[in-house]
Amino acid sequence: MNVILFILTIIFGIVFLPLFILGLLLSAFLSLFIGKDTEYKKDNGFYRALFNVLTWYFLTVLRVKVVVSGKELIKGDDRVLFVCNHISAYDPLITWLSLRDIRPAFVSKPENMKVPVFGRFVKKLLFTAIDRENPKLAIKTIVKSGERLKDKAVSVCIYPEGTRNREKGLLPFHNGVFKIAQKGESDILVATVYGTQDINKRLTLKRTVVHLDLISLLHYAEIKDVGTQEIGDRVKSLMEENLKKYN
Repeated sequence: MNVILFILTIIFGIVFLPLFILGLLLSAFLSLFIGKDTEYKKDNGFYRALFNVLTWYFLTVLRVKVVVSGKELIKGDDRVLFVCNHISAYDPLITWLSLRDIRPAFVSKPENMKVPVFGRFVKKLLFTAIDRENPKLAIKTIVKSGERLKDKAVSVCIYPEGTRNREKGLLPFHNGVFKIAQKGESDILVATVYGTQDINKRLTLKRTVVHLDLISLLHYAEIKDVGTQEIGDRVKSLMEENLKKYN
């Protein structure tokens, strides 16, 4: 069965490869018209749809199956602060495609926003850079992200650990990011991801099952007057408890 699925995946990849390449070329062309230092306030549906298709193709060829649990916590038109553990570069792609209805937009490190084509393209999707080494710039990003939540433009997605964690357990949180929900008067969607660390080991030879668990929705009324350290402790506890079933 695995051999048959592998062959079918290869055929799928070959058949749709020209369209994928066309999508990449279109993305590169469109990025030429995006200002390097321009700040956009409105999400772009066309760019989002194009990125959805490219992501879907990429994950399909890699034979990634995503199992999402807890979707009943949110509605398609909800805008939330999404927080999750971070174990692989594939994590944002999994979230992007699986939760596309809530219109995710990631807060990422500045280096990612400097990647050719990608860095400019995602500006149209309201991705934002956060420089944790510069507190003043970090605060500006938090305020800006809060405004986008308040305007219901996008859902803001961030990894409180601040970087990928290749070890068991969770790294210390940057609790200041929870200010985004308070400034945006938004709920916090707490999630965990597991399995993305295996994608590169298997590639197309064997299907990789990834689990994206939406485990709790912390309502704005619960966290609006609470310190970010307390919010961080609660979020971390929820994540650690859920990850026990995989470890």
